[in-house]
Amino acid sequence: MAKYSVGEYIYNVRKRKGYTQEELAEGICTTGTLSKIENGNRTPSISIYEALMQRLGEPASLFSVYIGEKELAADNFCRKVIRILARNEVEHLDMVMEEYGAALVKYHLKESPIMLCMKAICHTMMQYPPQKVLEELLDALRMTAPENFETWMREKRKLLTFDEIVIWNNIAIQYKYMKQSDRALEIWKMLREYLSVREVDEDEKAKIYPVILYNLSGIYAQRNLYAEAVQYSEEGIRNCVEFGKLFPLPYLLHQKSEGLLALGEVHSAEEYLRKSELVLEIIKKKHVKIMEEMTAAF
Repeated sequence: MAKYSVGEYIYNVRKRKGYTQEELAEGICTTGTLSKIENGNRTPSISIYEALMQRLGEPASLFSVYIGEKELAADNFCRKVIRILARNEVEHLDMVMEEYGAALVKYHLKESPIMLCMKAICHTMMQYPPQKVLEELLDALRMTAPENFETWMREKRKLLTFDEIVIWNNIAIQYKYMKQSDRALEIWKMLREYLSVREVDEDEKAKIYPVILYNLSGIYAQRNLYAEAVQYSEEGIRNCVEFGKLFPLPYLLHQKSEGLLALGEVHSAEEYLRKSELVLEIIKKKHVKIMEEMTAAF
């Protein structure tokens, strides 16, 4: 079996997929840095390595990259926020934000795009104004994607990292909160198209694709377009089953139930509602109010 260095692997995948160094490196590192990585003259940091692998649609777990204290502290913050979101434990947010502030000082952390995104998600849950949260998310996005919304939508940028997809999903949510549902819908449709046609790492896709589909379904239901809402819910359900993602599944089942009910398919609606409740029971979730949008990937 062939063995590769990190740089050699990145080079071979990039060439096979037809990406230039400029396309792959944009917003992540300079083309000079990427060239040194590919030539074996430089070892990438974990953040650069993961971003490059995400853009290439390859699993980051293929290689072990040293994680220092700073990067570990940043990773711990993001994981804590995701656990709070998954468990709907809003009461712990203040504590996590305090820990985050202390870690920034202790480790002299430079905030990454995904860290800024998670902080913005916390602010959403703490009921900050949507315009304020949107500005935070756009600041996070500009660290790797300097173009504005209109440019991104018009040019259909070739490559996105997983972190950028998560940020765009949350930007769409803020637009929806601000009653700009056309713009939110446009973003979610673009993300769905990107994830449908691009070569994306399956583990990363499994985390975010059902989330995008859930949000798409919800916005169509809001517009009383229930057939489309059911269609996207069903697509999300299939993806959850295919990739073994349990968290979004009961919510998608519930959303499909509501769409079917609105279409007058009462018996099918009852069936999917029972399935939703069963999965919630299996994963030992409390029967809580079904969320309107999913803010992150679980």
